[in-house]
Amino acid sequence: LRSGVSRAADILGERGTLVTIKESALDLSTPVTRATTSWGAFLVADCYGSPLYGASRHFALADDVDAVSSAPVAAFLKQQFCGGAPLQGSDTMVEGRLNSKAAGSLCAPFPLFVSCFES
Repeated sequence: LRSGVSRAADILGERGTLVTIKESALDLSTPVTRATTSWGAFLVADCYGSPLYGASRHFALADDVDAVSSAPVAAFLKQQFCGGAPLQGSDTMVEGRLNSKAAGSLCAPFPLFVSCFES
């Protein structure tokens, strides 16, 4: 997912805004997911090479402990629909700013997955 989002940001350029939350800002223990869904049992398989690699990051964004992921979403919606202030970087984002990509890369071991941005 990370590489697909980064690729989309490259294609969109200045027409889009990339918000990348630092892993250190997320609660990767996913307490809400583990307490309220059956997905918690599968998160033990979140290791490199697994089809579930990155799942704990995905669910940590959804768990939204300390409003880490909802704050930029709410700011974006306020800007778009209520004329609010433009979205700003924060200390929970990679490099503390917008349009920063997370370091590293991920090679998906499943060649059947093709980016939806392929032309």
